[in-house]
Amino acid sequence: MTVSNDCNLNKPGFNYPLQEILREGARKILTAAIESGVTVFLLTTCRRKN
Repeated sequence: MTVSNDCNLNKPGFNYPLQEILREGARKILTAAIESGVTVFLLTTCRRKN
């Protein structure tokens, strides 16, 4: 008899709580990074024009 301990975590329609926590954290980090990058870009662009 063969015992398999493999666990398929990619079941459609099923969200694991830890995955949701990690996704939300990643979204927040990416949002902050993008906002920061846009702010720096706008500030440097405005300074060059003045």
